[in-house]
Amino acid sequence: MAVIISASRRTDIPSFHADWFFERLMEGFVDVRNPFNPKQIRHVSLDPESVACFVFWTRDAQPMLSRLDELEPYAFYFHITIIGYGAPLEPLGPPAREAVEMLKLLVGKIGQNRVIWRYDPVLLAGQYDANWHIMNFAGLARELSGHVRHCVISIYDPYRHTEARLKNAGFLPLRGVSGNEDASEYSSAHYQLLVKELVGIAASEGISVSFCAEPELWQVQPSLGLGCIDSAIISELTSKPFSSRKDKNQRRPANASRASISAAMEHAREGVCTAMQIERERSSREMAQGETFSARRSSSVAANSAKPAPDSPKVTKCGK
Repeated sequence: MAVIISASRRTDIPSFHADWFFERLMEGFVDVRNPFNPKQIRHVSLDPESVACFVFWTRDAQPMLSRLDELEPYAFYFHITIIGYGAPLEPLGPPAREAVEMLKLLVGKIGQNRVIWRYDPVLLAGQYDANWHIMNFAGLARELSGHVRHCVISIYDPYRHTEARLKNAGFLPLRGVSGNEDASEYSSAHYQLLVKELVGIAASEGISVSFCAEPELWQVQPSLGLGCIDSAIISELTSKPFSSRKDKNQRRPANASRASISAAMEHAREGVCTAMQIERERSSREMAQGETFSARRSSSVAANSAKPAPDSPKVTKCGK
């Protein structure tokens, strides 16, 4: 049975590792490390008959644009994150205007039905208040109308390291809609009201909306109910049989009746780039001062067929 490969939730493969990815396609396989058990390595075939679909996650697909023809034997689609926070929250991401133009170029090559716009994560903190998001989202939706399959909206969820960096940078972020402890003066209700506004704006531009693992939002706001990795979308792109079994390691989906989150990732759940492990480059003290992480090659997996996963530039991840 063919598998779905998410490329990748750990790092931005299209932006930082496009050449490495296409090298792995040429070799026909990738070795995948279990991040919780470094000695456990899986050999994943990338033969077109073995792959049901690639799902790419990126802020900048530009490095892949000239080589998209190499993906012709495969089904695939892209999640493109475009928000426009700018520095310090998106130090390595392209400016929103450039990201929009890149997305349009991508759509021109592969079609609207294989490009999903992610407005993720929605963070209410500092200068990024509800009014900022409403005006910002409206401008982006106007530019992207007619160019995306749909929009995925997701609320910022606190993670230990992102919380430390945000607080050190002077932000007091809201918690997600589940209303976790230590919430600021805003509540989950503020997020829900904001999301309702964003959904209305998207609708006015002809853009449907789905939520990423936000059951609370799904209960109060109608949406497509699609997962980020969704069996319905993949079935439109391929006739290959694949498992739609829900990945038990993922967060609760917005629509629990649809087995759509990380479907059929039995052999490559964390995606093509999992031979690399995201590890700390700085000490805890340095990290508390706002330092970023670095994606570095794992020492115990020296190569994929004598081709090591590439070193990555520093990446900062906020939210999902």
